[in-house]
Amino acid sequence: MLWPVVEPFKLTLGSFTILIVLLTILAPLIGWKRFKVLQITSVIAFVAFVPCCSLTMKVLDKSRFGYFEHANYSEVRDSHVERYLPPAATKIKIDKLLNGFRAQYLISEADLQSYVDGLWEKYGDRSSITRKDFNDDGATASKEELAQYFKKYGWTLPEKTIRYYSPVGDTGAGSTYYLDPQTGTVFQHAGYW
Repeated sequence: MLWPVVEPFKLTLGSFTILIVLLTILAPLIGWKRFKVLQITSVIAFVAFVPCCSLTMKVLDKSRFGYFEHANYSEVRDSHVERYLPPAATKIKIDKLLNGFRAQYLISEADLQSYVDGLWEKYGDRSSITRKDFNDDGATASKEELAQYFKKYGWTLPEKTIRYYSPVGDTGAGSTYYLDPQTGTVFQHAGYW
């Protein structure tokens, strides 16, 4: 759950460390004592760290979260999303959230089934829920079920879709896929920690 703050924390810490070291090394060039510069810059960095880290996170979040469109899987470039998105997906519309995403894309029924089966083969032994426990895996899902996740995007929702599940991690991380076999459109919601 803390993953969104790790990158801004590292960037801010790294930037402050480099700045403090450089200013301390260059201090004699302007006639200041190195130890005095080290003390002053360390205090300033300590006081400014949280606001700078927050600002860094705000800037980074514009590219990490929100609504995006991609022609294909290779354009996504987000390990959290790539973990649950089939590589054969095209015309991807995605809303990346702090703890998951909602997506719509095109893929053939055979490619989606192969992808989901592959997830279960690779990670099924680590899933906190067995595939058999999903008694509605491969069953029909209604438009009303889709609406609770996807209505706000204005996407055209089919009357009925076929529902598939990914393996589920101990934290509850996993994904649900809703396939409209007539159009090859998938609506997906995924959650991770």
